Amino acid sequence: MFLIIHMEIKLYNFIKNFIIFISYIFYIPQLFFFFYKKYLSGQHIKIINYHDVDLKSINNFEKQIKFILKHYQNCDYDKFLKFFSKKNYALKKPLVIFSFDDGLLSHYENILPILNKYKLTGWFFIPTKYIATQADKSNLINNYNGNVSSLLNRKIIISDQRHFMNWEEVNTLISQNHIVGSHSHDHVRLVDDLPQEFINDQIIKSKEIIRSNINKNIEFFCWVGGEEYSYGKRTYDKIKEHYKYAFSTNFKIATKDNNRHLIDRTNIEANYPWHFFIFYFSGIFDFFYTFKRSRLKKKLE
Repeated sequence: MFLIIHMEIKLYNFIKNFIIFISYIFYIPQLFFFFYKKYLSGQHIKIINYHDVDLKSINNFEKQIKFILKHYQNCDYDKFLKFFSKKNYALKKPLVIFSFDDGLLSHYENILPILNKYKLTGWFFIPTKYIATQADKSNLINNYNGNVSSLLNRKIIISDQRHFMNWEEVNTLISQNHIVGSHSHDHVRLVDDLPQEFINDQIIKSKEIIRSNINKNIEFFCWVGGEEYSYGKRTYDKIKEHYKYAFSTNFKIATKDNNRHLIDRTNIEANYPWHFFIFYFSGIFDFFYTFKRSRLKKKLE
């Protein structure tokens, strides 16, 4: 059974890779991006989220940034607030947010110098349970199997090497005008069936931990995972109660009338081959996720 599932995944990935490569060869995502950005999207913010970025991917990451900045301008905190609060806030170029999930040490060591080099604002979302610990980054892997108990009381896997930032490094991000928000406490999918006390830990406790360590109010939350089941109604209500804004990952640009607690991002990784990057960045996936976003809206709102 395992072998069959493994073969099906390999076949799916092969077909997906083939389709993306062929579409790139025939300039489909490139043309789509041109028309989508120029004629269809209007005034907007494109939010990109990254995860771990190792040294092998740095040059590729910088290449991605150079391409993006030809078409977008950096979105800092002030521009973000103006975009959503001022109807007459017109942009010569649409805004882009570079966000980074999971509070990994690679964000501080590898990403921060690149962001500062290009005078960009990094938006860092951290799972507070792992900051300033020797936790292995394998703790971030989603182990949800339909049984809520698999998300509760997980034992931390320890590493000989440090994989996560410490609070001094997080404060350095703040001092250099980057933004820090919560990515829950335990980094678990926030499914509907979680106990309320556990949900409170993910939403309220994580916020209090960050605030106490950086001495600054926290306005931003970021959902864990992008699977449809990982967006729980009770969690959504609690996020709205304690945060001004929340980011999700369902491939959509943000517009002025956007739900402030479901601001969608486009997932791109620094190690993506160029044709993969162009395909995902183009906005084609925005349309693939239309029905999922519609179902989530009904579920949460």
